[in-house]
Amino acid sequence: MKGPLWMRRITVAASGYLKRYGEPKTPEALLEHQTIQFGSSASWRFVQDGRDIEVTPSPRFISNSADAALQYAEAGGGVTRVLAYQAAEGLKRGRLKIVLARYEQPALPIHIIYPTSRLLSAKVRAFVDLV
Repeated sequence: MKGPLWMRRITVAASGYLKRYGEPKTPEALLEHQTIQFGSSASWRFVQDGRDIEVTPSPRFISNSADAALQYAEAGGGVTRVLAYQAAEGLKRGRLKIVLARYEQPALPIHIIYPTSRLLSAKVRAFVDLV
C-alpha cells in the first residue's frame, strides 16, 4: 500500500490584479479585495499559529465551476480559492500567483476507494497505480 496523497487549498490571483490592487498580506485583508467565490461556502478558512481564521468576503463573482473562477481570476477579476491541482496550469504558465500561502490550512488527504482486486477493472487498476 502506498502512502497517502495530500491536496492543498490555495488562494490565487493574477499578477496584473495584484499590481493594481496590492497583495493581501492577511486573510482579513481579503475583505478589501475583489473576490471570486468557487463553491457553496461563503467563508474562507485559514490558519495562523494553530489558530483558525475565518473570513467571509463579499464576492464579486460566484461560480460552481473551478474553471470559470480561475479564468476570471486570470483575467484580473480578483482573488479566488481552489485546490492546487485546479490552478496548476495557471501557476505553471505564470498566469496566477499564490497569495496568503503562510495562512493555508493543512493539506487535505485524498482517498481512493475501490472494490477488491478480484473485481477491479483494468482501467481502475491503472488509475490506482498511476495515483
